[in-house]
Amino acid sequence: MNRFALAYIINSTLVSVVKPNSILLLPRLVKAVENSSATLTCSKENGSINETIWTNSQIAEDANLTFNNGKCIVTGFLLNSDLFDGKCYGNGTYSVMLKKINRTQHGTEWTCSETVTMKSNIVSFYVTVPAKNVDIRLLDEKLYMRENQTQTVRCQTSPCRPNPTVKWYLRHYYSKITYDITENSTQSYSLEEYELMAAESILEFIPNRTFNNWHLFCEVWTQVDNADISSQFIVVNVSFPPSRVVFLISSKLSEAGAFIANNGQNVSFFCMAVSNPKSEIIIRDQRDKQLTTLKDTKFVDHTKLNVSCADAGHYTCYARNMLTVGEEATSNHILIVRCPPRPKTVKDDNVTALLGSDVTLPFTAHDLFDGQNKTAFTWYKQNTSLQMTLVNI
Repeated sequence: MNRFALAYIINSTLVSVVKPNSILLLPRLVKAVENSSATLTCSKENGSINETIWTNSQIAEDANLTFNNGKCIVTGFLLNSDLFDGKCYGNGTYSVMLKKINRTQHGTEWTCSETVTMKSNIVSFYVTVPAKNVDIRLLDEKLYMRENQTQTVRCQTSPCRPNPTVKWYLRHYYSKITYDITENSTQSYSLEEYELMAAESILEFIPNRTFNNWHLFCEVWTQVDNADISSQFIVVNVSFPPSRVVFLISSKLSEAGAFIANNGQNVSFFCMAVSNPKSEIIIRDQRDKQLTTLKDTKFVDHTKLNVSCADAGHYTCYARNMLTVGEEATSNHILIVRCPPRPKTVKDDNVTALLGSDVTLPFTAHDLFDGQNKTAFTWYKQNTSLQMTLVNI
């Protein structure tokens, strides 16, 4: 009870003055999300009100709600039924429902009163505005992000209230493993119309091939409805030169690391390069002759039919792309072809010696077998084999 009496003596007469009942407008503070509704209720602490006068700080004219002969009479701006719904309850209580609160009503002040002098408390409106969208953009709008070079990405929010918070994430496109990388960002605000705030967050990060094809995106949170709004994602596309070349030959691998094939066998060469973008891959033979080449690829192969001794030697695979600086990435192997020894082409020589002296008869053959001293020599005299001391050099 706020009612109290004061006693005055006027001309020796005791007069009691009673403070009138207060007019209450509830709630005292309206916190509403944009596009929602809110109801203001006007009443007297004790007793009833026959007629209420309503004021809205955004509207010059006043409005009235009066309960008369069982009817609720509405005047002034409350006649706009698209925005307001005034009600009289017959017990001296009145209410106004604001049907669709928008951002323009933030800070609005309302009062109701029974007379010009008997006004209620002031009710203020705090209108929260969720972020509607968030845009993400790579400032250097190129197809590829260079590996180990700082990349700058910007995230901008729509105007909202209260101040938005922006977070940054990297998410694996398949497993959905997600990393929070917000610590690598800075955030600033700009004041927009209707006292709303828009946020801009700048992310700087150094990409590497580990995150190729991951999704980079930002989220904005305004503490309005505990719901995050995500931007579209940028597919991380990290470029790097071929740094590893895998080169294989379809034949037996010796303990020494050489590949061994038999004379007349078909031999295939396979080469794969790891790079982004894809590489130009070239395979060259033992004479540095190009066997095959293919551009914009990760893999190339080539098959030599009926290899012979002449095909033995070093084979090399080269890979390069637009980021290659200096020499290409390479891998090489030795191919050994097992084949019969071939005599070296020389003219016939006659050897003259003294009777009883030692004679050395030289014979040279190409020996491309996979090992030393595996070629056997047999000498013949008039189609008869000789037992002689043999020295393989």
